[in-house]
Amino acid sequence: MPKLYDNPNGQSPNTGKPLYSTNKTWEHITSTEIWKPFNNTNAHTGWCPSANCTNSPMCLPCERRFLLILATGRSGSTTLLRMLNQLPGVRLGGENNNQLKAEKNTISNILSVEPFQPKRNQTGAWTHNEIPDGAMSCATQKMFETINPPTREDMSSRSFDDSQTILGFKSVRLHKTHTLKKTIQFLKHTFPCARVIINIRSNTTAQAMSRKSAWSNKSITDLSLSIQQDNARMETIAKILGNESARLLDMVDWTREETGLQYLNDVVSWLGFRQCKFDSLYHENLNGFGRSDTRPSHLGPNCHYPESL
Repeated sequence: MPKLYDNPNGQSPNTGKPLYSTNKTWEHITSTEIWKPFNNTNAHTGWCPSANCTNSPMCLPCERRFLLILATGRSGSTTLLRMLNQLPGVRLGGENNNQLKAEKNTISNILSVEPFQPKRNQTGAWTHNEIPDGAMSCATQKMFETINPPTREDMSSRSFDDSQTILGFKSVRLHKTHTLKKTIQFLKHTFPCARVIINIRSNTTAQAMSRKSAWSNKSITDLSLSIQQDNARMETIAKILGNESARLLDMVDWTREETGLQYLNDVVSWLGFRQCKFDSLYHENLNGFGRSDTRPSHLGPNCHYPESL
C-alpha cells in the first residue's frame, strides 16, 4: 500500500486530493523526523555520495542510479558496453544519436522564455504553477528509461520491479558539442546519481587507422590530430565531473594481454561491486563492426552490489 505523504490530513492543501508515494527516498525518513516535501535526501549514498538531490513530491532525481559511458569513436566503447552490461542489476543502452543534447535543447527551449523562469507561478496565456527545482531531471531520465526498456518477458512478470536497476547508455558523440562545459553541467544536474566511465585511446595512430578502415576518407594525419583534440575534451569532462563520479580509462591499458583484465576489474570495484572479476575480454566491432567470437566472460557466482550501498 503506498504511503500517504502530504499534510496530516493526507490531502493536498490546494486541490484536496490525496497524494501518495512509493519511492525509497521517502522511506529513509524515520518516524521521529519531520517530513519535508522538498528535501535533499540521497537514497544511494554508496553510488553517489556527494549528489545534489533536489527532491520534491513531483520528482526524485537521485532515486534512479545511472552508469554512463562517454568515449571517442573506435576506442572500444562497444566492448566496454557489453562487459559492463554483465554486471548484476545493470542495463545499459547503446548509441542514441546524442539524445542528451536533444534533451538539453528541449529544456533550454522552455526555460529560455520569461514565463518559465524559476520559482514563478504564471497566470494568463502561459498559466502554470511553479516548477520545483530538479523536476526537469525526471523528464529527461524518463526518456532514457523509455528507450532502454526491460525485456518484454521481464515486464510480463507479475512481480516485475525495475526501480533498482542501474540504467545508462554509451555515447561517442557527446564530447563533440560546441558548448561542452554547459553540456556536462546539464548532465550533472540531470543525472545527479550517476557514475561516468570516460574512455579514450592514447594510441591515436591505431585509432585513426581503425576509423579510416571503418568509415572515414580523411588522412591518418588529420584523423590523429582530431582524435588528440577529442582526447583533450574527454580529459576536460573527467575534470569537471571529478574523481568521485568519473573514471578516465585508456583502451591501451585495459586491452593489455597481461594486465588488462585487472584494470577493468579495478573499475568494477570502484563502481562498488563486490566479488566480481571478469575472466576474459570481449572484442566488439572486430574488423569494422563484426562481433567477437571470444568465449563468454564471467564475473563469478558471488558477484553482487551490496544492498547497504
